[in-house]
Amino acid sequence: MLDGLLSWSGDFLTLTSAQDRLVDRFKELEHGLAAARQLLAQWGGVGKEQDQPDANARATVDIALAAKHLDAELRNIRTVMALAPMYNHLVVRADSDIKSYEDLVGKRVSPGKKGFTTAATFLAILKAMGSSEDQIEAAGGSVHWLDYSDAAQNMRDGLLDAVFSTSALPHSTYVELSTAFDIRMIPLSGELADKFIANNPGWAKGAIPGGRYPGVDEAVPTTVSYMGIATSKNVPDDVVYDFTKAVFEHRQKLADGYPAYRDIEPATFTNESLNGLPMHPAAEKFWKEQGLM
Repeated sequence: MLDGLLSWSGDFLTLTSAQDRLVDRFKELEHGLAAARQLLAQWGGVGKEQDQPDANARATVDIALAAKHLDAELRNIRTVMALAPMYNHLVVRADSDIKSYEDLVGKRVSPGKKGFTTAATFLAILKAMGSSEDQIEAAGGSVHWLDYSDAAQNMRDGLLDAVFSTSALPHSTYVELSTAFDIRMIPLSGELADKFIANNPGWAKGAIPGGRYPGVDEAVPTTVSYMGIATSKNVPDDVVYDFTKAVFEHRQKLADGYPAYRDIEPATFTNESLNGLPMHPAAEKFWKEQGLM
């Protein structure tokens, strides 16, 4: 299992965040990778808002589920560690007249493919600013539900004004776009960020550091959530302990294999993104032994 994780190959399968698909898909796998951004908000099961933990905990919501024997109830999931932050990006041409998210009304934008985390996040941001897909289109704009490669090509061809994503750093699509024309990133901050965070547990304020993308030299305020590892409470303690220990001791392999992990420090593994969800006792034991809890 560890070799598959560290090499990003083998048994791993990327899934969407749709909770009605998550458990069913994991019944088919021994372990895998999945975006589970609504895990905190739906802790008691799909749509059971009365069972949610404290929404202010901003707990892990983008989780790589390295699980064996995953139970049908999401409530049986236990966290193991946090990993890399995921940032909301809104990218435009450097000479664009788009200066804020509000300026998207009447523009042509691609927020990823429908049914995926990026698209859901974009719609939540629109809702926080009191807008919608319909409002963008009513003002003469359009929303194109494209994958990243198609969106990039449309940007190059002048068919899009902006591309949105929820992704780790650096996003290769934007690095590639910057070779075709100068890019600029739109900040997500202030009242809009506050409203978005208040209505979407698992997000916090952060910034895309300057220098991660060509031509973007200053930090860009945005909202951030964490990707991490979780498992089932029924996975044996020795399996979880050995897994946790191996990932920690070989963390440089993560950094070498995936740029998003290059900034991982020991404290990252137990940061505040884990608050509000129970941790597997074997993982907790290991982190306490390292002085990180």
